[in-house]
Amino acid sequence: MSLQFPVEHAFETAEKDYQKYKTRVRFFGLMLLLGYGSAVYGFIALAYYTEFLSLARIIVAIGGILAIPSLVALAFTYNKLEGVFSSIEERTLHFLKPAVGKMADFASTGKIEYRNDAVKNLRKTADVIDRWNGGNLRFLSENVGKKIETFATGFRAKVIPWVAKATKEQASSWHGILSQMQASLLYLNELNLDDWNVTLGRMQPGESEHRYRPYVRTMSIHALYVGGALTFAYVNFLAWINTDKSAAVNAFYAVLAFLLTPYGTYVAQKLLSGKGKPNPRKEEV
Repeated sequence: MSLQFPVEHAFETAEKDYQKYKTRVRFFGLMLLLGYGSAVYGFIALAYYTEFLSLARIIVAIGGILAIPSLVALAFTYNKLEGVFSSIEERTLHFLKPAVGKMADFASTGKIEYRNDAVKNLRKTADVIDRWNGGNLRFLSENVGKKIETFATGFRAKVIPWVAKATKEQASSWHGILSQMQASLLYLNELNLDDWNVTLGRMQPGESEHRYRPYVRTMSIHALYVGGALTFAYVNFLAWINTDKSAAVNAFYAVLAFLLTPYGTYVAQKLLSGKGKPNPRKEEV
């Protein structure tokens, strides 16, 4: 029986909860797609296939029964998923840990897919590290902003590019470096940060990944959602336009309101929750 410190036990518990909520998010997301798909098909059938009105109404009803509760459950579960980890160190370790494991697999087998999986998780790790600051790190004070920025920049500019090009012979060395970071994360202090920056300082920069990559990805997701909502509303508009123009316009706005109101509420909540947080790039050494 192995002894665990409370912080390690808390992390393992959070990891289990993360996997549980992630599975639920995927399930409710699938139910939401099925529900919306059924509703779209039903609305089109109502407009074009009047001989099957009863069946079309049943399909729309089934779609609504699937979509509306799934949307509520998805939002609730996703909120739970985002709040699983009690600290940003835990969230960082969540992505770094599998990267370390994949580098060990690459070192022993030489299979490129293991290296690619490691790089994928290192990119997610870098996305979290970019959010570090002296106010949200559990064991650091607010006067280490420059050191944090140096580490975040070095991790993305040096670690990820070189791991992406590492050979099987180099994999053990990278596994060792990443393992040391993994072992220190839950007990992070300023000395760890200094050691990591010294290690990164000895490396030559590779092809640096842009630090705003995660924001570009997030904006793409928002654009896809808004575009999908507009497309869905327009499909309903086209389905009704030949039958009843007034109903077509009402259906267009009703669908937009149904899809964009919770989305707008979510975006506003995110923007408001981000106000007042310390800016790591403005802190002094």
